Amino acid sequence: MKHHYLYILSGPSHGPIYIGTTRNLAQRLTQHRIGRSKIDAFRIDRLVYIERYPTIEAATERAKALRGASREWVDALITRKNPDWRDLGDAALQVVQKKAA
Repeated sequence: MKHHYLYILSGPSHGPIYIGTTRNLAQRLTQHRIGRSKIDAFRIDRLVYIERYPTIEAATERAKALRGASREWVDALITRKNPDWRDLGDAALQVVQKKAA
């Protein structure tokens, strides 16, 4: 079963955030990190939050809801699961790759 992901990226020091969805988390995160996305100018490349969904529609609906929420609410959501806002990218990619195998 192919999963779909809602993810939140952050810049340095809890700076700007980006909320996105993807079917291929590894590829999308790599694109952000090597500078192949339209948010590169902001250096938003740290994966700080992730949710998995069975369909792209479910992930997209959740992304729309988060984009409509206040920044304070989204920050609190991230902090509940990732208090230090550490980069979850490498660990998340390992989990995704194991599930794909």
